[in-house]
Amino acid sequence: MTTQIPTLGVIVPTIGDRPELKRLLLSVLSQSRPVQAICVVVDARETTLVDGILEEIRDQLGSTHMEVISTGADRSEGAYLVETGYGFAVNRGLETLDTELVAFLDDDDEIRPSHFAQLEAALDPAAGKGAAYCRVLVVSRDGKTRLFQQGNLPQGKIRAAVLIGSHPVLLPATLIHRSVLDEVVGLDETLDRKADTDMVVRLGHATEFVGVDDPTYVYHRTSHGSVVHDRALTEMTQLLRKHQDLMNNRERWVAWDALARSSLRSDLPEIAREAAKQAIAVFWSNPPGFVVSLYLWVRGLRTPQFVKRLAFKGSGKAQ
Repeated sequence: MTTQIPTLGVIVPTIGDRPELKRLLLSVLSQSRPVQAICVVVDARETTLVDGILEEIRDQLGSTHMEVISTGADRSEGAYLVETGYGFAVNRGLETLDTELVAFLDDDDEIRPSHFAQLEAALDPAAGKGAAYCRVLVVSRDGKTRLFQQGNLPQGKIRAAVLIGSHPVLLPATLIHRSVLDEVVGLDETLDRKADTDMVVRLGHATEFVGVDDPTYVYHRTSHGSVVHDRALTEMTQLLRKHQDLMNNRERWVAWDALARSSLRSDLPEIAREAAKQAIAVFWSNPPGFVVSLYLWVRGLRTPQFVKRLAFKGSGKAQ
């Protein structure tokens, strides 16, 4: 009696302007563990490039079903961000895909041939292990490589502060059982740059993670410019507000303080002020404005390392 393997599907959100998508799709089709379905979601009206890539690889699809859908978003030439975004696009793919295992891949990356086989072997939904992720190899624009995660990969239930602050689990490097996805009910469509991190935090609340040490996911690093960076900081405010109840006081202070300093460096005073208020609120529920201003002035200085260590250590007392 043969055992039927679970169906596996891949969702690839894209804005439809990256020829590297072909490299990714070929790496999916080269998996030692077959993929039953691929859904490419184009977050734009124009799908010409994607359609052309599909024609180029059609002979290699074999029994894999591939579908291209469009969100219909209007994009001016060169525009990276629109009001739909990553969360919206991925959810359109989830509505289309009906498989027992699901992966979300970035359109300009690639996966090694054993990627899905290793992640699937690590899964055990019956034992509460509904998501498996791997170590990630980063390739910079000059071709240099490094491992994204350092040290041991965290296993089991992982705290929200760790998932947000250290990013040990990247959503594109994760294989998820559909039952867990049904529990977390899709991505937050109000987010774009932080929709994947938000999903990882909610997955961490719903199931245990299993980390696979082999770097079978290859992340090709690209730059999207200051507009995307600024939006990421804006959305971090929303993300921290949403999940700070899952953190203790020390974790909340560290997260908000880091956002305040990043916003100062990026010359985003409104975000910096909001983050500073939230950081101080760990110790002082309604700080006056001059205290917030003083805090920002201090955090904008080149603070000596021993002062930073004392502040970090002291924050641990506010539990």
